[in-house]
Amino acid sequence: IHAVTLSEFWKKRPDLFGNADLFFFPPAQSAPEELKAFLNERPQSLKQALLRIVPQDIQPVFGIHNWLWIEELSGDVKGSLSKASEEIRSDVQELERVRKDLSDQHKPSDYILRTIRTLKKRDVIGYLSTRNVLPKYGFPVDVVGLEIMHHGEEAKRLELQRDLRIAISEYAPESEVVAGGRLWVSYGLKRLPKRDWIRYRYAICPECGRYQREIEGKQSPPKICCTCGSSLDRRGAKGRFLVPEFGFVTGHKEPKRPGESRPQRTYTTRAYFSGEFFQEERTCESVLGPITFTAVSYREGRMAVLNRTGFKICYRCGFAVRLYTKTPSHHETSWGRKCPGKLSSPISLGHEFRTDILDLRMEGYSKPDESFRLSLLYALLEGISESLEISRDDIDGCLFRDAQGQAFILFDNVPGGAGHVKRLTESSNTLREMLRSALKKVSGTCGCGEETSCYGCLRNYRNQFCHDQLKRGKVREFLESLPLWEGE
Repeated sequence: IHAVTLSEFWKKRPDLFGNADLFFFPPAQSAPEELKAFLNERPQSLKQALLRIVPQDIQPVFGIHNWLWIEELSGDVKGSLSKASEEIRSDVQELERVRKDLSDQHKPSDYILRTIRTLKKRDVIGYLSTRNVLPKYGFPVDVVGLEIMHHGEEAKRLELQRDLRIAISEYAPESEVVAGGRLWVSYGLKRLPKRDWIRYRYAICPECGRYQREIEGKQSPPKICCTCGSSLDRRGAKGRFLVPEFGFVTGHKEPKRPGESRPQRTYTTRAYFSGEFFQEERTCESVLGPITFTAVSYREGRMAVLNRTGFKICYRCGFAVRLYTKTPSHHETSWGRKCPGKLSSPISLGHEFRTDILDLRMEGYSKPDESFRLSLLYALLEGISESLEISRDDIDGCLFRDAQGQAFILFDNVPGGAGHVKRLTESSNTLREMLRSALKKVSGTCGCGEETSCYGCLRNYRNQFCHDQLKRGKVREFLESLPLWEGE
């Protein structure tokens, strides 16, 4: 509905199509304001198009005939476009203020200007897709490449691309990629002229796991967690990250042939929940003995994926090394020219996205043992994959805790959400089937010991950060204590 609406709008106002600058910051009224005026006219051509496209049985659900759907797009409270507009405009206004303050103090502010330019030059389709205004599933709007800076025949045939969530691990500086019979090594981050990477300061609460961030240059994240009140000044709780949205590059030197050892990759990424979501959708409960499982689904939960390995990056040319790699006295650009730039203080790589999430809680059972909670989390994800017959790669999860207690945050690992985890709120039987499948997964058919785990039960590439904590025996004992087949 939103895509058809914006298509009709841009046919009338092609001058507002292109990048975020044209759409949100034109000389006269912004596109969101112009769109409101366009919709207030109730254009019949748009209505007829929606009546043709939207299935007849769900037209009343969205209010196609009486235009109720407009509130979801451009309403002041619920409108997804209104929220997207407010976010980018407030970021730019705050950065403009910071830049003015620095200029008044005769301090360098060019990097702030380049950051503002990066925000404004973003493709408007991509920006609206990442903010769930436009459909994103199946559209490659968060894809970045590993650009091969080599003139060989192998390089000409290769086009290496990954979703940004995967690329910040697989293409991170010093990672090795085998393609076209050669071993390509990531040399650093790709730079674009007159633009800069958007850098953030973030904090992750060591108690509840909540993720918070602010664009670098604006105010820093708070010192106290807004969810549980814990101090965020502990070691490892705070840091900086940038979004490598322009991609990565290899060096210019001749690539090697792959050997018998596995290609080297940096430490795997980890997902965090911001505690923010747009709207609650459905709730479902399942009572199993003394424990009540409650699942609540939400739209547009804001998740972050961070590669916290730590990198030192030259902001002038993009060359980068891992934190514990010996810093060279001088370095070259990816094309082999000497660069006068210096390497930054340690910074991580990260990416944010919005998706469907599920908040799953257990009333009547609380265990502070993080090893058990992590083990149960990944058993539940395996159970969802089996019981709902969806790819395990399409879902993921993390731990969270707020004033109501401990929670498992399960989310769709596909752009914009695909309704996977939401299906667990269809009925109590769906929750029970998930738990049964989880029990089957940890019941010993893989062959590893109960005090550990393996890739046949709980382990996978994404949860490498906690492989030593995953123990299937603890989860099996817990799930076997539940009356999962009672009453049938």
